[in-house]
This record gives sequence, structure tokens and C-alpha cells, in this order.
Amino acid sequence: MSKILELLGLLPKVVQIGIVGILVGGVGFAAHEQRYMTVAQFTKSYVLDLRSSIREIQRDLANPELNPEVRSILTEQLALLVDELCYELPSDPYCNQPK
Repeated sequence: MSKILELLGLLPKVVQIGIVGILVGGVGFAAHEQRYMTVAQFTKSYVLDLRSSIREIQRDLANPELNPEVRSILTEQLALLVDELCYELPSDPYCNQPK
């Protein structure tokens, strides 16, 4: 590292500033890009959230004391979530279950 700094010190100030600017910009760009998800990562996260919501609604529907009106709403939400999951991942086991 010290050799690189020595070589950099031999260059004119204008060139030194340009090289440092490029390095800082490259590091900044790399750090900025790490904040974002790829499409595959987003899809995986979305599918996991859908599955979690489906399991939560199924647990709620298993309650025998559930109000019929609430049961109807939850059943409709469950169907919508399963449809969305099957759109994103048609091979998912939830997609093969009878509705």
C-alpha cells in the first residue's frame, strides 16, 4: 500500500485529485448498489411473505369460535393470497391444494 502512495505522490496534483476522485466515486457507487435487492431476491422475499400470511390465515381459520363474517373475509383473503402465490410460483405446494 505504501508503494502505491509513493507512486501517487510522484504524479502531479491534478492527476492525484483525479485518481482519488475516481476511487471515491467507485467506492460510493459500489456502496450505493449494495442497498438494493436483485429481482430474484425481491421475488424470494415476496414469496416467503405470502407463505407466512397464508399460514397465519390458516391458523386463524382453524379457530372453531371464529365469527362467520370474519371467517368469510379470511377465506376470501386466503384465496387471494394463494392466487398471488401461484402467479409468482406455480410449482408451490399451496397451488396444488384443493380450494
